[in-house]
Amino acid sequence: MTGRKVVKGRVFSGLGQGGYFTQLDWVKQQCQDKLGFTPYPGTLNLRVDREYLAVIEKLREGEGVAILSPSADFCPAKGYPISIGGIEAAIIAPDAEHYTDELHPSDVIEIIAPVNIKKALSIADGDELSLIIE
Repeated sequence: MTGRKVVKGRVFSGLGQGGYFTQLDWVKQQCQDKLGFTPYPGTLNLRVDREYLAVIEKLREGEGVAILSPSADFCPAKGYPISIGGIEAAIIAPDAEHYTDELHPSDVIEIIAPVNIKKALSIADGDELSLIIE
């Protein structure tokens, strides 16, 4: 992907599984080393507007930043650096074929950041949010 891309979507609450993942020692360490920040406990869920789905699909086809599990208990993930309202963040996506649309629809992205994005930007479920992919 070349150039800056803007993606818009709506914030919604997930199942709370992101908080567990983001607090694993190996995830925190690799995010710090590879993305430049230690993630806040949890992810921000964004349902991407239809007109931006091609941008997200193209992003997911890219290399991304590998977040590798030290055990078979977790699948590897990829991080894609972004910014939201001046906050450096990353889209985090499991890198596993068995992670189906049923569990994680193609129009949903999870975002990690060093802060609670909802509080930092004073946003709530249902609000529209724009992010920038460099």
